[in-house]
Amino acid sequence: MSKARTKIKLAWGTLTKIDGDKWKVRWSECGKRRHITIYAPNRQRAIEQAEEARHTPIRQGQRFRPGMAAPDEQNGRLLIEDAFLRAADSRSWRRDTRQDFVKYSIRFLEWARLQYWDEVTREDVARYEKYLWGKGLRPNTVRLYLWAVKFTAKWMYLTGKYPNICEGYRMRKRPNVEEYDEGKALTISQVCDFLQWLSESRHKDLAPGIALQGLAGLRVTEALRLTWENVDLANGTITIAGVVKNSSSVRRIPVASVVQEALIAAKGTGRVVNKYRSLYSYGKAFRRAVKEWDSSLVLPPKELRNTIPSAAFDGGWDSRYVDRYLGHTATSMKEKHYQKVKRDRLVTLLHEHVVKRIEGEINLHRQKGAKVIHLRPERKSG
Repeated sequence: MSKARTKIKLAWGTLTKIDGDKWKVRWSECGKRRHITIYAPNRQRAIEQAEEARHTPIRQGQRFRPGMAAPDEQNGRLLIEDAFLRAADSRSWRRDTRQDFVKYSIRFLEWARLQYWDEVTREDVARYEKYLWGKGLRPNTVRLYLWAVKFTAKWMYLTGKYPNICEGYRMRKRPNVEEYDEGKALTISQVCDFLQWLSESRHKDLAPGIALQGLAGLRVTEALRLTWENVDLANGTITIAGVVKNSSSVRRIPVASVVQEALIAAKGTGRVVNKYRSLYSYGKAFRRAVKEWDSSLVLPPKELRNTIPSAAFDGGWDSRYVDRYLGHTATSMKEKHYQKVKRDRLVTLLHEHVVKRIEGEINLHRQKGAKVIHLRPERKSG
């Protein structure tokens, strides 16, 4: 028969003797069950180590040893960065979740400019939220940045040494915007200037993606997935197919002359935007290029697609053809089930009602004294 194990009930969990000096500590924290193995020669020492192990972050595969929690504290006070790290180490998060938590924590550290956790107050959290709203962030983004602070505050409270400064704290609703929010969208003239700047900079590989997004209305994923097999330079059209958002996204559209020049200059094999294989690498290069071009401009890559819809609304273009050009899903019963147009005829209509309008904006931009955009490599004479 197996020997009965010694089980000790603690105020916050249980301590069970497994064999010899081996003990198992079990408790519940933030709705999740936790357990850890400790080694102690007797009952009293096991209880003391259990109390210490409960407040010590243990990484996966790491063995608990008495005194592990001591180096993080200075003069009996815990550094803010160490508080965030302890809270993160207490969870078995996936790698991307931990990276996001660290990113949110760094944002708070850069804003707070405090050294110790006991210096952080509830008023600091409220001011931090006000600062995030002032940056124009979306509600879900603000919630994620506050999540890192609230989670750490609750974990520090569970250690029994600090108060929960975020207890009962609720994120306030998005402040009312008194002035009209113009949004983020470059004009067709600005996209042309950006392409001209790219042709003379070290970011030339971005030109096809910028042209396809800004002057052809492609989504970021559509621009990155476009292959040369779907580009018809002879007829000046491109075909968006394969992995797309929905059935309406599958389309063949004509493109403006500036887009054709950008594609000819980057002619190759495989994907059109060949250097950047992921949204992360493309977005990072895009933001770097935008910052060098105009340091006052903050523009995410996906917002570049807003150029054509904004120009269409401002210029009074026919929205039916603009929606087809951008690959938007039909909203009316007539468009969904009754309007049937042949593909070749649709390409002609899109060229007539959309591309000619884009070309008109480009020509008007050139007449105002802007440089003529030449993205093709110049041939050396003689």
